[in-house]
Amino acid sequence: MTETVLVVNAGSSSIKFQLFSVAAGDQLERRFKGQIEGVGVKPHLIARGFKGEDLIDETRPSSEVRDVLAALDKVVSFLRAHIGQLPTAIGHRVVHDGPDYSEPTVINEAVLKRLDTFSLLHCGEKASAASCLLVNGVLLGVFELRTSL
Repeated sequence: MTETVLVVNAGSSSIKFQLFSVAAGDQLERRFKGQIEGVGVKPHLIARGFKGEDLIDETRPSSEVRDVLAALDKVVSFLRAHIGQLPTAIGHRVVHDGPDYSEPTVINEAVLKRLDTFSLLHCGEKASAASCLLVNGVLLGVFELRTSL
């Protein structure tokens, strides 16, 4: 089984992602990148391989992808279809206005509980999305503290 790392940046109406394989010497090699945009309006999922070839390019009805969690489900289905498994680890950008977490942190149940007390920015469902991802692999939160109001 090849180890893989998924990097995710979820926003209020899109999810951007890249998948990397872990090569010899722990070097990361990008396998593909993609995004699903227009969540809740005109969802469009696109992904390209490392050579630029189209892997998927489809628009879904808004009723199928009403929110970021539904969009995440589409991304997970795409991952399973293209790599046969879920990633070994996941890195996720989290923007918040809380007093804790200013550097990469492994997200576990205690961190999720603490995040519930913060205002998570630019994705109202980010904590829920993190909970879904946590079930399937190691989730590393890359935290960014909002510095202006």
